[in-house]
Order: sequence, then structure tokens, then C-alpha cells
Amino acid sequence: MRNAMIVGMLVSGVALPLFAQTNVNEMEQLTQRVAQLEKEVRQLSKVVEPLKAQQAADSRRKTLRENFDKKIAQDRAKYSAEQLREAEELYQVANQKWGSAEAACRR
Repeated sequence: MRNAMIVGMLVSGVALPLFAQTNVNEMEQLTQRVAQLEKEVRQLSKVVEPLKAQQAADSRRKTLRENFDKKIAQDRAKYSAEQLREAEELYQVANQKWGSAEAACRR
């Protein structure tokens, strides 16, 4: 029994430093892995941010187009084709020749 205790203490004395060394190595490996993953996340963020911005712009463009289409449908229901053509002509004159006598006369 006494011999078993001595052997147990000797093994513990040898095993604990080896176990501690293993933990240190594992910790170093984990620290390196975390650093690598953080680097990869930063790189991915640089790629994803422009995509997010493009997606937001596309979403805004789609919403504006839907609103435009609704307004066009309302205008077509309310005004005749001739009235819409006249309104477009007035708009184009004012847009292209803002401040001119022609634009002022057509108001």
C-alpha cells in the first residue's frame, strides 16, 4: 500500500507538469486560432459592407419604383392621355429652359 502511494505521488509529480504543459500549448493554439478567426472576420466585414450598402440601395430603388408605378396608375386613372401629354410637355420646357421667357409664358 505504501509503495502504491509512493508510485502514485511520483506519477502525479511527473504527470502534473506534463498536463500543465499541455494546457499551455492548447491555450497558445487557441489564442492563435482566435487571432486568425478575428482577422478573417475583419476581412469578411470589408467584403460584406459594400454588399450591404448595395442591397440597401437596391431596396430603396425598388421601393421608389413601386411608388412611381402606383402614382402613374393613379394619374392614368384620373387624367386623359392628352392631359398627361400636355403636362409632360410643360414639365420638359420648364426643366430644360428654366427661367426663360418660354418657360414663364407656358406657366
